[in-house]
Amino acid sequence: MSQPDLPLSIVEAMLRADTVHECWSVLERTLDGYGFDRIIYGYTRFREGRNLGDEDSLLLLSNFPQDYLDAFVGRGLFKSSRMMRWAWNGDGARTWSDIAAEIHDPTEAEREVAEFNRSRGVEAGVTMAFPSAWRRSKGVAALTARHGLTQDDVDALWSCEGRAVEALCRLAHRLIVTLPADGIGPRLTDRQREVLEWVGDGKAVADVALVMGLSVPTVEKHLRLARANLGAETTAQAVLKAQALGRIYRMKLDEPG
Repeated sequence: MSQPDLPLSIVEAMLRADTVHECWSVLERTLDGYGFDRIIYGYTRFREGRNLGDEDSLLLLSNFPQDYLDAFVGRGLFKSSRMMRWAWNGDGARTWSDIAAEIHDPTEAEREVAEFNRSRGVEAGVTMAFPSAWRRSKGVAALTARHGLTQDDVDALWSCEGRAVEALCRLAHRLIVTLPADGIGPRLTDRQREVLEWVGDGKAVADVALVMGLSVPTVEKHLRLARANLGAETTAQAVLKAQALGRIYRMKLDEPG
């Protein structure tokens, strides 16, 4: 269950990752070695208070079984957990025993979520809330210990290995928010991507049509479809969301048009 200080080879493997999935794969394997075999990571750039924004723009990574995710995430149970109550304004890492000590007055909804988790074997772990310089961004991760480990086991592990595990997760978070997340979230065709890039460069629709060799109505059609795909009300908002989600100005384009 225990490992020495974080090996440089793991850091190097993570830094070599070209996509979110590659980075996540390294994180998943390494955390399993520490005894955390089920993980949920979520990140949004469009938070408003306790509203996470458009669900299609939420980056969610997990190796939990799908039926658990359908309930915990799909039905929004996570929003009523004590861990999430702490994480909304939290910073750093807390074992679940620490969170229980800090929030000793769980609501009825929080007790129901705790019971649901116990019924699924989610009983011991750590929650992390990642700091951000952007007020609308929020990143949270929950590390669940494998079956058979108690919260006392996790607390003992964390006292020895918590620094290395937290550093690993912070590094992964920093990389994930900058790497391309192909296949996750809204997608754009090559044409939609290109017209948004030209608009983002300051060109008017007529100029974009001239540069791309298209008619103005065709450019407007691609912009309209891009706005719809991104859930944006205006083209300016579409450009902002597309850039925030890594859908434009990419060095390497491997998604189909």
